[in-house]
Parts: sequence; C-alpha cells; structure tokens
Amino acid sequence: MHAAYTHAMSISLGILFFSISSCTDRKIKHEPIPEIEVPTSNTRISQQFDSLFSYSHHLILQTTDSSMIGIINKVLIEDDLLYVMSDQAKITVFSSNGDYVRSFSHIGQGPGEYASLSDFDVRDSIVYLLAGNSIHKYSTSNVYTGSVSLRNSALGLAVLRNGIALNNGFGTGNSNTKEHFCYSFIPNDGEVYNDVEFNDELLGHVYIVNGQASSFVRNGESIMTMFPYNETLYDVDIESGRLSPRVEIVMKGRNLTPDSTPEEVKETLASDLPALFYALHSCNENLMFSYICKGKGPSTALVSSRDVIMNGPIGIDSNSLPVSLFTLNSTKQTEEILSIVPSEVIANIAEKKDDPSQYPVLVDIAANLTEDSNPVLVFYHPKNVTE
Repeated sequence: MHAAYTHAMSISLGILFFSISSCTDRKIKHEPIPEIEVPTSNTRISQQFDSLFSYSHHLILQTTDSSMIGIINKVLIEDDLLYVMSDQAKITVFSSNGDYVRSFSHIGQGPGEYASLSDFDVRDSIVYLLAGNSIHKYSTSNVYTGSVSLRNSALGLAVLRNGIALNNGFGTGNSNTKEHFCYSFIPNDGEVYNDVEFNDELLGHVYIVNGQASSFVRNGESIMTMFPYNETLYDVDIESGRLSPRVEIVMKGRNLTPDSTPEEVKETLASDLPALFYALHSCNENLMFSYICKGKGPSTALVSSRDVIMNGPIGIDSNSLPVSLFTLNSTKQTEEILSIVPSEVIANIAEKKDDPSQYPVLVDIAANLTEDSNPVLVFYHPKNVTE
C-alpha cells in the first residue's frame, strides 16, 4: 500500500556524510524568533479540516508501461508539468491533465547514471538529480549535460539562483574540521557556507517520514528547510543561500541542540516524540505540517504566528476521501495543499457506500480507476484561514 496512506515511518542508520573541500564554516548567531507551542494530539479534526479547506481538483496519473509509479517520494510542479520522484529511482513527468510526458531513469554506473535517487530539483530548464555523492544534470528534454561531484552524500537539494543548497541531515559540512553541520550552500563561485551544528550523539541517524523526500519545501521563490529533532523551520535566501530562522515549532522534549547531554539525546531518540515534520505547506501566511509519533498515525497542525488553529489526525474529508497530506513543491506561488491516496483505497471506499450518489467526487474518481492505476493526487485550497 502507498506509504503516504499507510503512514509508516522509516528510521534507518548509516548516514553517508557530506563534505566539500575548500569550505568555510560560519556559525551564525540568530536573533530570537517566534515560538509556537504545538502539543501532540490524537483528537480527530476531519470536520475542522472541512471548515478550513475545500476540495479543489484531483489528478489520476496516466498508467502506461513507462509511467507506473510505486511509492511517491516527491512532487514538483514546474512550468505546468508535474515531476514525480518514485522509489524506483526515477522521475516521471506528467502534464497538468495527468498525461504521461517522459521519464528520467538512468540506472547504471556510467556518466550521469546512478543506483538510487535522494532528491531532485528543476531550475532554468535543467533537472538536477541528487544521487549518492553526485548531482547529475539533464535538460528538461532528458539530455545529459554534466555532473557535480560531492565528497560525500547529502539528503536533499534545492537549486537557487547562485548555487546549490544541500540538506545534510546529521552530516558534516566540512571534512577539515570536527564540527558537523546540517546545511551547506555551494555557490557558483566563492566559498561554501555551512550552518546549523548538531549534537555529535546524533551522528549515524537518518529519518525518512512517510517516504517523503521533503528536506526542502519550494513555493515559488520561497524555500524552507528543516532538520530532524530541530524545532526551527528555516527560510533559505534565494540569492545567498543563507538560512534565516522563521519560527520555532515547540513540541516539548523533542528539540536536541549541540549542548544536549548524551543522556538527553538517548532519552529523546527512545521517546514517541516526532523526529521530523513533513508535508509542510504555507497557507495564507500560516503554516501547515504533519508529524508522526512512534506507534501512532499521522497528525496535522495548522498554526498562525501566534496560535494553533488546527491539530490532530484528519482521517477523511467531506467527500469521504482519505486525507494523507504530502509536501507540494511548486516553482510558482500556490496556496494549494496536496493529499496522495492509493487508487485501490478509493475504489474500496466507493464500493462500500450504500448511497454513492451522496459522494459524487468519490464516485467520479473511482469510475476512472483501473486495477493498476497510479496513486491519486487530490488538491485542496484554503477557504479563509486567518489568525
């Protein structure tokens, strides 16, 4: 079953550490930033979700021998095309109607080839594929244009106007020091910038939530990033690559700093507190994100600059569609949020309805599904979310 619906959290060990020669490490002292306390919650909020968000539209991605998708890891809308990264180490491109366009799949050991993909981005008609310790570049028509070599691996990338930003997770930004950094920026020219030190007790831990590659979240020219067991959400400057703390999402006991003791780190790692936010969206100047506590399903919080507007598991919407939020990346500013649901789940729900006529959206989707249909993308937009 699709990972975005089963709500599985995968925690794996053995991070490959990213570093680059000729780097400069800069520890930035930031001014105090707003704090929003968000308690973990298991209170169902489906009615509250329906009062704040409306179904917008859905996409059934065309299923062909070339466009079959397993688990979706990332979705990016660019130039009216939908780029979908799957666990099959490929990027599949669809039109705005869901029709198959092309795929980027270059498994192998030659130039521009790879064994697996960690992340991707698209800028100025170039697709950047992060694979191991290399970034492979292809034109949007799938012509190989070169690679960038990294000394070690990063978890995610965002291509900015003047360079490439890398989310290292619990990695290192400079192999020439003993300090470890979650973030690096490689400028087109100049020195590498590193930021966000972390506790050495966290070395060797990687966290992947619901199969989502969401180290960076792009909404137009606004880019945010986040790190495991760090309560700060950061804005990335599109020109310089510098980080600016945006807000502290305080979830008591989950934040680990470079000064946390080994005992505090061990206790937090063993707790049921969420390791990482995911499915992050900007909604009318508010923030919406999901989190998972160990042994429990996902919950979603919508927060303003001062308050928690909504918090808890959503379940299903008014159309009887399961809501499984997924990070939506877009090169154009959008207020829409994305949910991804396995086609067989929608078909099963529709089949069990005593009076399907009450659920026209559900029936319409189910009527266009086949046994091997790809996951269904469901889009919502905010009604009037205010502080």
